[in-house]
Amino acid sequence: MLNRSLFKTLLEYDSTNVRNCHGKNVTDYPEIQSELYYRQFILTQQFASWNAEKGINWLIGFSNYINQNSGKKANLSLIHRTYQFGEIIKVDFFGGFTNELTYDHPAVVLKDTNTGLFIAPITSNPTVYANAGTVKTHYKLPKNALPLGYMVKNSTIKLEQTRYISKARVLSLYTRKKTNRTGERIVNQKITDNHAQKEMKESLIYIFGASVIQEMKKDKEKLQMEYDTLQVEYGTLLSEKEELEAINVNLHSLYEEIQNENAALKKQLEEVK
Repeated sequence: MLNRSLFKTLLEYDSTNVRNCHGKNVTDYPEIQSELYYRQFILTQQFASWNAEKGINWLIGFSNYINQNSGKKANLSLIHRTYQFGEIIKVDFFGGFTNELTYDHPAVVLKDTNTGLFIAPITSNPTVYANAGTVKTHYKLPKNALPLGYMVKNSTIKLEQTRYISKARVLSLYTRKKTNRTGERIVNQKITDNHAQKEMKESLIYIFGASVIQEMKKDKEKLQMEYDTLQVEYGTLLSEKEELEAINVNLHSLYEEIQNENAALKKQLEEVK
Protein backbone atom coordinates (compact mmCIF):
# COMPACT_ATOMS: atom_id res chain seq x y z
CA MET A 1 0.00 0.00 0.00
CA LEU A 2 1.55 3.27 -1.16
CA ASN A 3 0.26 5.44 1.68
CA ARG A 4 0.10 2.90 4.49
CA SER A 5 2.10 5.04 6.95
CA LEU A 6 -0.18 8.03 6.33
CA PHE A 7 -3.33 5.92 6.79
CA LYS A 8 -1.96 4.44 10.02
CA THR A 9 -1.27 7.94 11.33
CA LEU A 10 -4.77 9.09 10.43
CA LEU A 11 -6.28 6.12 12.28
CA GLU A 12 -4.24 6.73 15.44
CA TYR A 13 -5.77 8.40 18.49
CA ASP A 14 -4.72 11.84 19.65
CA SER A 15 -4.24 12.97 23.26
CA THR A 16 -8.01 13.33 23.69
CA ASN A 17 -8.61 9.71 22.54
CA VAL A 18 -10.08 10.81 19.20
CA ARG A 19 -8.82 9.47 15.87
CA ASN A 20 -6.76 11.93 13.84
CA CYS A 21 -9.15 11.56 10.90
CA HIS A 22 -12.27 12.13 13.00
CA GLY A 23 -14.80 14.38 11.25
CA LYS A 24 -12.99 14.19 7.93
CA ASN A 25 -14.29 12.79 4.64
CA VAL A 26 -12.55 10.59 2.10
CA THR A 27 -12.41 13.54 -0.29
CA ASP A 28 -10.39 15.50 2.27
CA TYR A 29 -7.44 13.23 1.55
CA PRO A 30 -6.48 12.85 -2.13
CA GLU A 31 -4.16 10.00 -1.10
CA ILE A 32 -7.18 7.84 -0.23
CA GLN A 33 -8.81 8.28 -3.64
CA SER A 34 -5.46 7.83 -5.37
CA GLU A 35 -4.98 4.53 -3.51
CA LEU A 36 -8.46 3.40 -4.56
CA TYR A 37 -7.81 4.15 -8.24
CA TYR A 38 -4.47 2.34 -8.07
CA ARG A 39 -6.10 -0.75 -6.53
CA GLN A 40 -8.83 -0.64 -9.17
CA PHE A 41 -6.14 -0.58 -11.85
CA ILE A 42 -4.42 -3.65 -10.37
CA LEU A 43 -7.75 -5.46 -9.97
CA THR A 44 -8.72 -4.75 -13.60
CA GLN A 45 -5.44 -6.25 -14.80
CA GLN A 46 -5.92 -9.38 -12.66
CA PHE A 47 -9.60 -9.68 -13.52
CA ALA A 48 -8.80 -9.97 -17.25
CA SER A 49 -6.77 -13.15 -16.58
CA TRP A 50 -9.50 -14.97 -14.62
CA ASN A 51 -11.71 -17.64 -16.12
CA ALA A 52 -15.36 -16.74 -16.68
CA GLU A 53 -16.69 -18.76 -13.72
CA LYS A 54 -14.38 -17.02 -11.24
CA GLY A 55 -15.10 -13.63 -12.79
CA ILE A 56 -18.89 -14.08 -12.61
CA ASN A 57 -18.79 -15.37 -9.04
CA TRP A 58 -16.56 -12.50 -7.98
CA LEU A 59 -18.85 -9.93 -9.62
CA ILE A 60 -21.91 -11.41 -7.87
CA GLY A 61 -20.18 -11.22 -4.49
CA PHE A 62 -18.82 -7.75 -5.17
CA SER A 63 -22.27 -6.59 -6.27
CA ASN A 64 -23.82 -7.94 -3.06
CA TYR A 65 -21.15 -6.16 -1.02
CA ILE A 66 -21.71 -2.83 -2.81
CA ASN A 67 -25.49 -3.13 -2.50
CA GLN A 68 -25.19 -3.86 1.23
CA ASN A 69 -22.97 -0.82 1.83
CA SER A 70 -24.90 1.56 -0.43
CA GLY A 71 -28.09 1.23 1.59
CA LYS A 72 -29.99 -0.86 -0.95
CA LYS A 73 -33.01 -2.47 0.68
CA ALA A 74 -32.10 -5.91 1.99
CA ASN A 75 -34.29 -8.98 2.31
CA LEU A 76 -35.74 -8.18 5.72
CA SER A 77 -37.49 -11.54 6.01
CA LEU A 78 -34.09 -13.25 6.04
CA ILE A 79 -32.47 -10.68 8.35
CA HIS A 80 -35.25 -10.77 10.97
CA ARG A 81 -35.85 -14.50 10.73
CA THR A 82 -35.02 -16.82 13.64
CA TYR A 83 -32.95 -19.73 12.36
CA GLN A 84 -32.84 -23.23 13.81
CA PHE A 85 -29.88 -25.53 14.36
CA GLY A 86 -29.34 -27.68 11.27
CA GLU A 87 -31.03 -25.42 8.70
CA ILE A 88 -29.25 -25.23 5.34
CA ILE A 89 -28.86 -21.70 3.99
CA LYS A 90 -27.09 -20.07 1.05
CA VAL A 91 -24.41 -17.68 2.30
CA ASP A 92 -22.34 -15.08 0.47
CA PHE A 93 -18.75 -15.76 1.60
CA PHE A 94 -17.35 -12.98 -0.60
CA GLY A 95 -13.95 -11.76 0.58
CA GLY A 96 -12.36 -15.12 1.45
CA PHE A 97 -8.58 -15.47 1.70
CA THR A 98 -6.44 -18.41 0.43
CA ASN A 99 -8.13 -21.71 1.42
CA GLU A 100 -11.28 -20.12 2.90
CA LEU A 101 -14.53 -20.85 1.08
CA THR A 102 -15.63 -17.86 -0.95
CA TYR A 103 -18.53 -16.75 -3.15
CA ASP A 104 -21.99 -18.34 -2.70
CA HIS A 105 -21.97 -21.57 -0.71
CA PRO A 106 -24.43 -23.59 1.32
CA ALA A 107 -23.88 -23.57 5.06
CA VAL A 108 -25.47 -25.16 8.09
CA VAL A 109 -26.80 -23.02 10.94
CA LEU A 110 -25.22 -23.87 14.31
CA LYS A 111 -26.61 -21.04 16.44
CA ASP A 112 -28.76 -17.94 16.02
CA THR A 113 -27.58 -15.06 18.23
CA ASN A 114 -30.45 -12.77 17.12
CA THR A 115 -28.02 -10.29 15.52
CA GLY A 116 -26.11 -12.93 13.56
CA LEU A 117 -25.41 -16.60 13.01
CA PHE A 118 -22.74 -19.13 13.77
CA ILE A 119 -22.50 -21.30 10.66
CA ALA A 120 -20.27 -23.95 9.12
CA PRO A 121 -19.78 -24.01 5.34
CA ILE A 122 -20.76 -27.01 3.23
CA THR A 123 -18.79 -28.19 0.21
CA SER A 124 -19.72 -30.68 -2.52
CA ASN A 125 -16.06 -31.36 -3.37
CA PRO A 126 -15.88 -35.14 -4.09
CA THR A 127 -12.37 -35.51 -2.64
CA VAL A 128 -13.36 -33.82 0.64
CA TYR A 129 -16.44 -36.07 0.83
CA ALA A 130 -14.39 -39.23 0.14
CA ASN A 131 -11.92 -38.36 2.92
CA ALA A 132 -14.49 -37.02 5.41
CA GLY A 133 -14.39 -40.22 7.46
CA THR A 134 -10.74 -39.60 8.34
CA VAL A 135 -11.24 -35.97 9.42
CA LYS A 136 -12.95 -35.54 12.79
CA THR A 137 -14.16 -32.04 11.92
CA HIS A 138 -15.84 -33.10 8.66
CA TYR A 139 -19.38 -34.46 8.58
CA LYS A 140 -20.85 -36.28 5.57
CA LEU A 141 -24.22 -35.41 4.07
CA PRO A 142 -25.10 -38.14 1.55
CA LYS A 143 -27.18 -36.86 -1.35
CA ASN A 144 -30.98 -37.19 -1.21
CA ALA A 145 -30.93 -38.14 2.50
CA LEU A 146 -33.94 -36.17 3.78
CA PRO A 147 -32.96 -36.05 7.50
CA LEU A 148 -29.40 -35.05 6.53
CA GLY A 149 -30.17 -31.88 4.61
CA TYR A 150 -31.63 -33.50 1.47
CA MET A 151 -28.60 -32.36 -0.55
CA VAL A 152 -28.52 -32.64 -4.35
CA LYS A 153 -24.89 -33.85 -4.26
CA ASN A 154 -22.82 -35.74 -1.73
CA SER A 155 -21.64 -32.94 0.54
CA THR A 156 -19.47 -32.31 3.59
CA ILE A 157 -19.84 -29.89 6.49
CA LYS A 158 -16.46 -28.32 7.33
CA LEU A 159 -16.92 -27.68 11.04
CA GLU A 160 -13.34 -26.45 11.46
CA GLN A 161 -14.33 -23.41 9.37
CA THR A 162 -17.16 -22.45 11.73
CA ARG A 163 -17.56 -18.68 11.77
CA TYR A 164 -19.87 -15.87 12.80
CA ILE A 165 -21.70 -13.97 10.06
CA SER A 166 -24.18 -11.15 9.81
CA LYS A 167 -27.64 -12.26 8.73
CA ALA A 168 -27.19 -9.84 5.83
CA ARG A 169 -24.90 -12.48 4.27
CA VAL A 170 -27.79 -14.96 4.02
CA LEU A 171 -28.97 -15.03 0.40
CA SER A 172 -31.74 -17.62 0.73
CA LEU A 173 -32.93 -20.79 2.42
CA TYR A 174 -32.14 -24.03 0.65
CA THR A 175 -35.32 -25.76 -0.52
CA ARG A 176 -36.11 -28.73 -2.77
CA LYS A 177 -39.16 -30.35 -4.26
CA LYS A 178 -40.16 -33.54 -2.48
CA THR A 179 -42.42 -35.98 -4.31
CA ASN A 180 -44.71 -38.29 -2.37
CA ARG A 181 -48.02 -40.07 -2.94
CA THR A 182 -50.03 -36.90 -2.66
CA GLY A 183 -47.86 -34.98 -5.13
CA GLU A 184 -45.01 -32.52 -4.89
CA ARG A 185 -44.20 -30.14 -2.06
CA ILE A 186 -41.39 -27.73 -1.26
CA VAL A 187 -39.36 -28.65 1.82
CA ASN A 188 -36.75 -26.60 3.64
CA GLN A 189 -33.48 -28.45 3.65
CA LYS A 190 -32.48 -29.14 7.22
CA ILE A 191 -30.49 -31.63 9.26
CA THR A 192 -33.17 -33.13 11.49
CA ASP A 193 -31.53 -36.44 12.40
CA ASN A 194 -30.95 -36.40 16.18
CA HIS A 195 -27.86 -38.59 15.97
CA ALA A 196 -26.33 -36.33 13.31
CA GLN A 197 -27.06 -33.21 15.38
CA LYS A 198 -25.48 -34.86 18.44
CA GLU A 199 -22.33 -35.81 16.51
CA MET A 200 -22.01 -32.32 15.05
CA LYS A 201 -22.27 -30.77 18.51
CA GLU A 202 -19.66 -33.21 19.84
CA SER A 203 -17.33 -32.24 16.98
CA LEU A 204 -17.80 -28.57 17.85
CA ILE A 205 -16.93 -29.32 21.48
CA TYR A 206 -13.84 -31.17 20.21
CA ILE A 207 -12.81 -28.19 18.04
CA PHE A 208 -13.41 -25.38 20.48
CA GLY A 209 -12.83 -27.44 23.61
CA ALA A 210 -9.36 -28.35 22.35
CA SER A 211 -8.52 -24.70 21.81
CA VAL A 212 -9.82 -23.81 25.28
CA ILE A 213 -7.77 -26.63 26.81
CA GLN A 214 -4.71 -25.43 24.89
CA GLU A 215 -5.21 -21.91 26.22
CA MET A 216 -5.64 -23.30 29.73
CA LYS A 217 -2.38 -25.23 29.36
CA LYS A 218 -0.61 -22.06 28.25
CA ASP A 219 -2.09 -20.20 31.21
CA LYS A 220 -0.99 -23.02 33.52
CA GLU A 221 2.56 -22.90 32.14
CA LYS A 222 2.64 -19.13 32.55
CA LEU A 223 1.33 -19.35 36.11
CA GLN A 224 3.88 -22.08 36.89
CA MET A 225 6.70 -19.84 35.65
CA GLU A 226 5.37 -16.96 37.74
CA TYR A 227 5.07 -19.30 40.73
CA ASP A 228 8.67 -20.52 40.27
CA THR A 229 9.88 -16.91 40.06
CA LEU A 230 7.95 -16.02 43.21
CA GLN A 231 9.40 -19.07 44.96
CA VAL A 232 12.92 -17.88 44.15
CA GLU A 233 12.06 -14.38 45.33
CA TYR A 234 10.51 -15.86 48.48
CA GLY A 235 13.67 -17.87 49.14
CA THR A 236 15.78 -14.72 48.70
CA LEU A 237 13.52 -12.73 51.03
CA LEU A 238 13.60 -15.57 53.57
CA SER A 239 17.40 -15.57 53.54
CA GLU A 240 17.43 -11.80 53.94
CA LYS A 241 14.95 -12.12 56.80
CA GLU A 242 17.18 -14.66 58.55
CA GLU A 243 20.19 -12.38 58.08
CA LEU A 244 18.23 -9.43 59.47
CA GLU A 245 17.09 -11.54 62.43
CA ALA A 246 20.71 -12.53 63.13
CA ILE A 247 21.75 -8.88 62.92
CA ASN A 248 18.86 -8.01 65.23
CA VAL A 249 20.04 -10.62 67.77
CA ASN A 250 23.58 -9.24 67.62
CA LEU A 251 22.29 -5.67 67.99
CA HIS A 252 20.16 -6.75 70.94
CA SER A 253 23.19 -8.37 72.58
CA LEU A 254 25.26 -5.26 71.90
CA TYR A 255 22.47 -3.14 73.37
CA GLU A 256 22.45 -5.24 76.53
CA GLU A 257 26.24 -4.95 76.82
CA ILE A 258 26.02 -1.16 76.46
CA GLN A 259 23.24 -1.10 79.04
CA ASN A 260 25.39 -3.13 81.46
CA GLU A 261 28.39 -0.86 80.83
CA ASN A 262 26.21 2.21 81.47
CA ALA A 263 24.96 0.70 84.71
CA ALA A 264 28.56 -0.05 85.79
CA LEU A 265 29.68 3.52 84.97
CA LYS A 266 26.78 4.97 86.93
CA LYS A 267 27.75 2.84 89.92
CA GLN A 268 31.37 3.99 89.71
CA LEU A 269 30.29 7.67 89.53
CA GLU A 270 28.15 7.22 92.60
CA GLU A 271 31.05 5.68 94.49
CA VAL A 272 33.32 8.62 93.51
CA LYS A 273 30.78 11.10 94.84
